[in-house]
This record gives sequence, structure tokens and C-alpha cells, in this order.
Amino acid sequence: MNNKKAFSVVAALKFGFVEFIEHLFFFIKLGLIQFGVYAAFALGCLAISGLIGLLKTEWFWHIREIPNVYQHSQKVINVVLGSPFIGFAVTVFFMGFTILRIFLNLGLRRIALDIYDADSSKISQLFSQVSKVATAWLTALVYAGICFLGMLFFVLPGIFFGVMFSLYEYVIVDQDRGVFEALKESYRLMSKDKVSVFSAIIALFLIYFLGGPISLLLLGQVWNLMYAFMYRRLQAADANNME
Repeated sequence: MNNKKAFSVVAALKFGFVEFIEHLFFFIKLGLIQFGVYAAFALGCLAISGLIGLLKTEWFWHIREIPNVYQHSQKVINVVLGSPFIGFAVTVFFMGFTILRIFLNLGLRRIALDIYDADSSKISQLFSQVSKVATAWLTALVYAGICFLGMLFFVLPGIFFGVMFSLYEYVIVDQDRGVFEALKESYRLMSKDKVSVFSAIIALFLIYFLGGPISLLLLGQVWNLMYAFMYRRLQAADANNME
């Protein structure tokens, strides 16, 4: 059996930062599109809530009798915030936001894998993983449950499982696995080189904390690229061990 490391920490970090810089304008455009999608979703939810509030106010149905409709906007706010509808609306909003975030995250995983495989990708890949959203959402629920249970046992088990199962989105995107198969494959691959995996993650966290607010703008995409690098290198190590 080959006991060599799957990758070095320096190589993983270097790939993340170098590829981010080389594709900087692509990632800027990608970030602006993500912001636009989230903003459109939030504005859409706000517009629907406002419309329902309008429909529930008595003065809306006698709008011609009111000289200045804008003076009565507070009535709409009071109706929306003071009715049972608000609890339902907030629940729907957060569920919708979670599903949207998972959808976009899967697209980002596809883009990171494309950059590793071919040193390029397309913006359209951000919206290419619709068919896998349901699987990823269910897997995220199981993943969160495992991490929560682990946290109950002196925190460290939760961190350990959080890292070991964290490749599940890449597995779903790349291999189209099911819920438990994706988690199992993530754990199996991460087990190939735990030392390098945990060292790379700790190193990136240290860079984040030392870099302050500026590093926050970089961390997401660098993290995504670094994970794609680890995923592919762990796959390669696994293939070599089977020979």
C-alpha cells in the first residue's frame, strides 16, 4: 500500500490563492451575479409580503376614496407584522434562502472542479446543478445533525465529523451520489490523508483571522478552490492505492 501524502498543505493553499488571482475578474463577475440572485430573491419575497399585506387591509378595496395612498403604508406594515402570516412568511423565506444557497453552492463546486480539471469554467455552470439540489438539501440536513450530535460530546467530535464529511457537495456534483453514499465517500476520501486535510484547513483559518476583513472577501472562493484541489488529490491517492 502507498503511504505517501495525498497532497501538501502548501500546494493546497497555493492552488487556492493562485487560481483565484488568475481568474480574478471571472470570480468578481461570479460574485456580482450571486449578489444579484440573492437580492432578487429578497426583493421578490418582500414584494409578495407587501402585496399580501395590501390585500388584507380594508382601505385597499376602497382605494379611490383615499386622497394619498402613501399616507396609509403604515397600515400595510402593521397588518403584515401583526398577523399570523409573518411567522409563515419568515419560515418560507429562510427555507427558500437555504435551498437557493445550496443550489448556488453546487454550482460553485462545479466551477472549482472545472478550474482544477481544465483551468477554466463558465458562468453558466453556476446554474447547472438543479437536478441535484434535493439530494444536497437532504444531505445537508443529515450532515448538520451529525455535527450537532458530535458537538454534544465535548465539541471535538463535532469538528472532526464536520471536516470528514465536508466533501459531500463535491461528491454529489462530481459523482451524482445519494445522501448517505455522498457522506460515506467524503469520509472515505478524507481518511486517505487526515493530517494534510486538517493542516490545510487550520492554515486557511489562520490566514483568515490574520487577514481580517479583507480576507473575508477572498476566503469563500479560495476555500472552494482548495477543497476542489483536496478532493481531486485524494481521489488520485485512492486510485494509486488500488493499483
